[in-house]
Amino acid sequence: MINLNICLSDIPKDKIRTGSNGKKYLDITVSNLREIDDKGNTHKVAVRQSKEERENKEAVTYLGRGKEIIFNNSPEKTTNTVADENDDLPF
Repeated sequence: MINLNICLSDIPKDKIRTGSNGKKYLDITVSNLREIDDKGNTHKVAVRQSKEERENKEAVTYLGRGKEIIFNNSPEKTTNTVADENDDLPF
């Protein structure tokens, strides 16, 4: 699970599209940070760019960051575990 925090004020209005159901959508990209930041965030969130925007090297609109939460039922990953905080539980 990855918990994210995004800034709604930074969303470019021209990137919000209306689906055939009448609802509003924003295409985003979530990617790993190269290094964990000072708040423990492991991922960044940005508005998805089109192929043309990437080719033209247009600036990326970053919306926020987040951190991956890994539960104990995944033995191959041991960082950021939530269940370890409740070691005194009888079950």
